Amino acid sequence: MKAVWLHLLVGLAGVAAVVWAVFLSANPTITCREVVLMPGQSCPNAQGTKWQTYEERAAAVQGARPVVGTVGVAIAGFAGVLLWQRRTTSVTPGS
Repeated sequence: MKAVWLHLLVGLAGVAAVVWAVFLSANPTITCREVVLMPGQSCPNAQGTKWQTYEERAAAVQGARPVVGTVGVAIAGFAGVLLWQRRTTSVTPGS
C-alpha cells in the first residue's frame, strides 16, 4: 500500500508541473532579488558584472513552460504506468 501512495505522489508532482506550465506561468511576475521588475528595467547578477533585462527574464520563463509541461506529462504518465502495473500484477505476501 505504501508504494501506491508513492506512485500517487509522483503522479501529483507531474500534474502540478503541468498546471504550472499551463496556468501559473502564463502571466508570471518577473522579480530581481524579490523586487518586482517592470518592462524596460534590468537586474544585475550577484557579482554585478552582467545585467539581465526584464524581457530576457520573461523570455526565460516562457521558454521553460514547454519543457516543464512536457516533463510533467512524462512524470504523470510514468506514475500512471506504475499504478496500472501494480494493479494488474498480483503481489504475493512477503515479496
